[in-house]
Amino acid sequence: MKVIGWIGILHVTIIIVWMIINIVFSISNPVHYIEGETLAETGIAYYSEFPGYLGMDHGSKALIMLLSITLPIGLFIRLKKTKNFSLTNTIGLISGCLGFALYGLSLMLQATTVEYAFNLYNSSH
Repeated sequence: MKVIGWIGILHVTIIIVWMIINIVFSISNPVHYIEGETLAETGIAYYSEFPGYLGMDHGSKALIMLLSITLPIGLFIRLKKTKNFSLTNTIGLISGCLGFALYGLSLMLQATTVEYAFNLYNSSH
């Protein structure tokens, strides 16, 4: 049970640290809007100055989502051994874990795609 608790604490700590990193990054590197450009052009130009940032953002969130799967599975395995345990919604447990897995894989795909798109943008300018 201690391992599951430590995984939960690690999970929350990673989320809080990444939020602080994003806040410090956005304060130290503000976006400058140029009149005549669309927001998409401004965003692409801004993030292309920081290669790997959005990929790391999406990739770290994906790892957190995949790490989140271990919490309910670990609790299920641990609590299944007790005498009074009864899980009335096994489908909910499976669906929740599959949802986190698909969301994590989606974020991994987004991390790869955004870095590829910025590389294409940088090579054309």
